[in-house]
Amino acid sequence: MSRRPATPLHAARKQAARELNLPLDDWRVVRLSTLVLAHETVQAKLASGQMIDVGYLLQLDTAIAEVRSTVTPAPSVRLEIVDGTFTVCPRCKYTEPTPAKPDDPPPADRQGGVH
Repeated sequence: MSRRPATPLHAARKQAARELNLPLDDWRVVRLSTLVLAHETVQAKLASGQMIDVGYLLQLDTAIAEVRSTVTPAPSVRLEIVDGTFTVCPRCKYTEPTPAKPDDPPPADRQGGVH
């Protein structure tokens, strides 16, 4: 059974940390959660029929977008394990195995015996 967050701010902070993939105490998480909660509060006032400053709501939208844009996604990495070494043509990217030199020792994992 999971615990419920103590306050709406804690819940917003947890959601922001998940969204940004950052720790709970990162400044971007704190700022985003605060802005989102302020935005929700203004929207709740609007839904209940109260008059609101639409300019303030737009400022919150802009600030939320700015915080979200400060987090860049992690670059993708492609790892391919190959047997031996390969040469890649810098112009056309053609890949071919590099022939082993006769005096090259075999790789450590291919040598016989106990290490």
